[in-house]
Amino acid sequence: MKTIQRTTSILFCLIVFCLSACKKDNTSEPAPSQQERPGHIPGLGEEEGIPEGTEFKLPAGIKLTGSIVGDDYIYDGESCIVDGAGHYVTVSLPLENTTTVPITIEFPAGLIIISLSGDYQHGILLEKVIVTIPAKSGNPDNGGSSNGQCQATLMLSCLNIMKDPANSEAEFILGPVTSSALIKDLLDKLSDKKILYSAYSDKTKFYETESYVQDALWSITDGTGLTEEDLENIDRIPNK
Repeated sequence: MKTIQRTTSILFCLIVFCLSACKKDNTSEPAPSQQERPGHIPGLGEEEGIPEGTEFKLPAGIKLTGSIVGDDYIYDGESCIVDGAGHYVTVSLPLENTTTVPITIEFPAGLIIISLSGDYQHGILLEKVIVTIPAKSGNPDNGGSSNGQCQATLMLSCLNIMKDPANSEAEFILGPVTSSALIKDLLDKLSDKKILYSAYSDKTKFYETESYVQDALWSITDGTGLTEEDLENIDRIPNK
């Protein structure tokens, strides 16, 4: 009887130990090497690789009619929309609505535009931009031509400080919506702030805000993380 009791006690202790070990493994923190670090995010800064995230697709019925290129002339009046929170990666997207009804596109915060050349910066939208493309038989006064076409100019922030800003020789493709936890944290910090170009009648104020935002982004992509100065500058940006 004592032998049976002793064996049962040993088995009970082993079960408790195994359960404790499993619980500990399931709740353990990722190893430091698996954690994202500023300045070491794939495709951003000087880090090799392609920016990572969730695939972005244009809505059904909307197509690109040409290449996405850098736009040197954001004031030329030809675009159906000019908006964003950046400056260094300003690009034009030639869009066409192939349907007989207007279609609204939401370019989300975190959308990355990828440069096809290693010489030019990738760009990211730090706040969503919405544009409605008129129907193919639409009214030209509706923000586009009667053939349903629209040149959308997006003003994106730079993700690679050491590379060249966008110009008319730079070509891009639509990239993913970022999965970077560090950049998502910045997006969250900016979500209640007035950062869009369209939000400022005084464009001098916009470019002051844009510089705060861009410096904060570079602290993540090319630096060691957000600084106290970055956080103070973000706090200075007017609320929506």
